[in-house]
Amino acid sequence: RIRKRKLASSSSSSREVDVTIYLPKSDPNNTKLNGICLHVHGGGWIWGDSQYQVAHRCLEMTESMNVAVVSVEYSLASTICNDNGQIFDPVDEVVTALDWIENIGADELNTKSVYVASGESSGAQLLLLAMLKRRDRTDGMPSLTSSWKCLNLV
Repeated sequence: RIRKRKLASSSSSSREVDVTIYLPKSDPNNTKLNGICLHVHGGGWIWGDSQYQVAHRCLEMTESMNVAVVSVEYSLASTICNDNGQIFDPVDEVVTALDWIENIGADELNTKSVYVASGESSGAQLLLLAMLKRRDRTDGMPSLTSSWKCLNLV
């Protein structure tokens, strides 16, 4: 099962962040999910998305680990600046996904508060930068919690 969702930005950007949520077919009511996996796709910061590039991988992860997989659609290099000159930061967009997972996602998706994160290539770099930004944040929001159990960067 695949859902699309828009997340309110947790940074100074007013842009909403699109995510794709993959849920196992074997658990239609999300009654037995083990947690949430945040996945950040690769693509050299210039191409890619979770729908066409990694959907098969996200669906495999959701079934094999019995988790909800949240894949963030971060701004690619060609879309970082809009027509009004507003600049969007893909790292902040990944931070928004991390914030949503910890503060809202587990309740909304009816999962345990156990989180893993996975990133490929440029997505791995964005994920690592977002985790460091969360660790060092000074905006009054909580930093990373110990609920993040695994980080897989390839």
